Amino acid sequence: MGASLKTGLAELQQHQPAPTSVLVLLCDQPHITSTLLRQLVVAQLATQQPIVATEYGSVRGVPVLFGESVLPLLQALPDAAGAQQLLRQHPEWVATVPFPAGAVDVDTEAQYAALLGGEADSGN
Repeated sequence: MGASLKTGLAELQQHQPAPTSVLVLLCDQPHITSTLLRQLVVAQLATQQPIVATEYGSVRGVPVLFGESVLPLLQALPDAAGAQQLLRQHPEWVATVPFPAGAVDVDTEAQYAALLGGEADSGN
């Protein structure tokens, strides 16, 4: 995951102006909305925390917003590590936005069928 994050960051930094924050999300969480993503930005502006993560159950995770001050730390992640490492290493830097539906992810055909059928199979 670290390799993918670093590749994406390198691409973004080729554009001017360079990004001042980055939203990281996964494609297997079907309940992500533009409203949720705006809530992450609003929370970052309100709290001035460099990281704003969603929180579901006891998990702090994606989608997550990383501010400009922590982008170098994302770039320094080992290729096999994910951004979760930064959330664990620096919990004092993390503000959260509740996202109970974040526990639902879709990794299999059965989970996709359950989602279409209205079941909330977390897939975890």
